[in-house]
Amino acid sequence: MGRKKKELQLDFTFVDDFHPSFKSKLITQLTESGTKLLGESITNCLWGILIDENSAKFAKEGHGYTKVSAVDWRSFSREVTVKWCTSDQKIIRPVDNVEDIDITFSWCEDFPIKSIKMQSKKKTIVVDSEMFPFEVEYSGYIESDICLEVSLNSTECDDDKQLIVDTLKRAYDSWNLESEKSGDKYINYMRYIKKYRKKYITYFDLGSSGIEGIHFLIQSLANNKDLDIGKVFVKQS
Repeated sequence: MGRKKKELQLDFTFVDDFHPSFKSKLITQLTESGTKLLGESITNCLWGILIDENSAKFAKEGHGYTKVSAVDWRSFSREVTVKWCTSDQKIIRPVDNVEDIDITFSWCEDFPIKSIKMQSKKKTIVVDSEMFPFEVEYSGYIESDICLEVSLNSTECDDDKQLIVDTLKRAYDSWNLESEKSGDKYINYMRYIKKYRKKYITYFDLGSSGIEGIHFLIQSLANNKDLDIGKVFVKQS
């Protein structure tokens, strides 16, 4: 007997009147379609979905839509849209029995693939390989305290460390200068740690800057043409 695949969890903030067959097909198909979109099991990245209210809307062709909160393993959530339809374009409501109905559930275009993949529980995932002129790899959860490891393509020289540290320090100062104007999203702290196996490692306390802060730091490295970077590795400290 095969091992049952993990599925997303489903919860409600109101008295749940969804039909059991509707809930069962909803969660099974969203798990399957989300896994295809992410390229890995969606349960690596999300705990499940929370439905705040029964606010289903319908299009002329019978498609149903509703907003849900996609909740990750840190209990952070983001609002996304899910839809469903039947082959005969019949309007189906969440309270309906769909046990014997050919119904398809899927995520809509607002499903944020990249940001959800960032929360993967897999030990290592590679993302943003097209956003920067070098490979960027993330490991595990990326929250406040991170280590940023920079590997160079070129033969090492004595100036490499200082060039990397100076570039990141300018980005750190620039980010916080702009944050001072708006009053939020500071990067709290930066400290160069060491060189280890041709990797230059710098610690950051991201504060409230989050993934935007990480991208800003990496982009500063990409903008420095004196650095021949092969890979940047970001991991939770």
